[in-house]
Amino acid sequence: MSNFLDIYLLLVYWSFASLYTTGILSFLIFKSKGVNPWISFIPFYNCYVLCKILDIKFPHIMDYIFLNIFVTPILMLIITLKLPYYFKKDSLYTLGLIFLPFIFFPIIAFKRRS
Repeated sequence: MSNFLDIYLLLVYWSFASLYTTGILSFLIFKSKGVNPWISFIPFYNCYVLCKILDIKFPHIMDYIFLNIFVTPILMLIITLKLPYYFKKDSLYTLGLIFLPFIFFPIIAFKRRS
């Protein structure tokens, strides 16, 4: 029984670390675009603001909150496909962002902008 508890705790710690890292990176992206960076920590609204930043026309995004399990993967794929082009990256960068987001997402977030 202790083995299952250890695995569960490892998954919980990993998910919190992942959420914390993603929040910090989103905070930096929002800050670089002139949006209030604390919005990146508000669930659903941060996705809505990111869609507005990337000019994604996703109609009635707040109506789909109850269908979140179905809409979120599609929306994240659309955001992942548009994010590199917004930051003037090529299609190879898009593939890197899809398959290795833990490397390519921080590159976008920590990039110095003038």
